[in-house]
Amino acid sequence: MSARTELEVLRPELFWFAAREDAPWLADPGDGRYEHARPLRWPLILPLLRTTTDALRAGAWITAEDGTTFLPPVDLGQLTVEEQWTFVMFFHDPIDVDPWDDGLSDGRHRTWGAWGADPDLILPLRSRLLADAALVDDPVYVPPARRHEYIEAYREEANEGLSQLAQSVRDRSPRYVAGLENLRALTD
Repeated sequence: MSARTELEVLRPELFWFAAREDAPWLADPGDGRYEHARPLRWPLILPLLRTTTDALRAGAWITAEDGTTFLPPVDLGQLTVEEQWTFVMFFHDPIDVDPWDDGLSDGRHRTWGAWGADPDLILPLRSRLLADAALVDDPVYVPPARRHEYIEAYREEANEGLSQLAQSVRDRSPRYVAGLENLRALTD
């Protein structure tokens, strides 16, 4: 990766922004998968993560003619390849989770490492529910004959999620709240 990198972000409108206290599912992954890897230098990654998360929160992405979205370029020159990969994956292969979920299927090491280095950090997370619901009209993911039941399930989950969403998440993530409200009102 070159020192100055344009950062592609997939579906920026689906992100919400979490503080450590918004993540009751956070647990030490301690599975030994990365024991062979060099430790990440989180003090070098965190300033880039903060700046880029702030840009994403502010809606400061650029959409190319082909629909690809990019955040402002960042200088990754001081990071190792593993550190660059870890940083980029927060945006290019985001952690899909909602505040009410019981756990993570991916991203446990990233969240544990970042919040371990700075418990006050705000992390960008992509809504699993909104990402799933965005595929409701794709017959590869949702059989047309079952579209109605998928919409109903998405609406119910959005309604339940909104009923328990912390005010701090609402304040930090207005696009996310709007997405959930739109989903709750979705009709067949």
